[in-house]
Amino acid sequence: VDPDFIVLDSVQTFTLERCNPSRSGSPTQVVEVASELVNLCKNANRPRASIIIGQMVKNDELAGPRQLEHLVDAVYYFEGDPYEELRICTSSKNRFGELETVFFNINEGMKPIANPSEYLITKRDEGVIGSAITIIKEGTMPVAVEIESLISKSFTPYPSRIGDGLRRDQLSIIISILEQKNSMNFYDKNVVIKAMGNVKLQEPSTNLAIATSIASSYYKVATPPDLIMLGDIGLTGELKKVQSLEAKIKEAERMGFKKIIVPDQTIVGHYNIEIVKAKTAKQAISNALSLKNKETTNDN
Repeated sequence: VDPDFIVLDSVQTFTLERCNPSRSGSPTQVVEVASELVNLCKNANRPRASIIIGQMVKNDELAGPRQLEHLVDAVYYFEGDPYEELRICTSSKNRFGELETVFFNINEGMKPIANPSEYLITKRDEGVIGSAITIIKEGTMPVAVEIESLISKSFTPYPSRIGDGLRRDQLSIIISILEQKNSMNFYDKNVVIKAMGNVKLQEPSTNLAIATSIASSYYKVATPPDLIMLGDIGLTGELKKVQSLEAKIKEAERMGFKKIIVPDQTIVGHYNIEIVKAKTAKQAISNALSLKNKETTNDN
């Protein structure tokens, strides 16, 4: 057998005789097997390509020594809810290009999704309470994603803070800012956040949409369905600059959104969408929820 393309599934099950008595899956065997394959593929007289499939541990990291990730040219994670059709392939390392993300539909085989924004937002004629839409950048592609929140009264001394797709400390920081700068009270309330498609909200520019979603649930005021929220929130309550803002505005315009709220920063170009600049999260949330003429205290 002299293949041009090799797939190892999985590298933790392979062994080399020279590394015995080390068992399969041991650090020695994993690194040596990968090194052997790398040398085989990079043979100047007979180059080849290969994919090394590795097992994952419970905290969603590649099993085995981190040296395995350093040996290869690119590292990709294939993720998704087993009960959903959407699958996401993300790159955490790419020696020869951008860190791209690709979305797939596995309903009938595995087909790439050209417009993932349609899968990550719910089309509505009217806004709903607890929903806010933002735009993230997956690789070089801007994607619209919907963030939903739920607030309920807690009957325990320690209210729950659950964030599906974001870190717990990130959620705690946003809640603390809303309490101090927006005069909201969450000491007796559970807060749950979820992003559609189980997308990870790692970009700082999603924080304003998360805060708006929480405020929408808190005040029981729906956000407009044609509104986009973009911006990071500092501990002072001020909005911080958004990276790749122009590309995200173009995606919002392409998707048919009518209004976008962003930090007060320079924007290059002209767009057929209403752009509202805000200096603080309080101003942005008040604009999004039209709270200026409403009672901004929670009666629950």
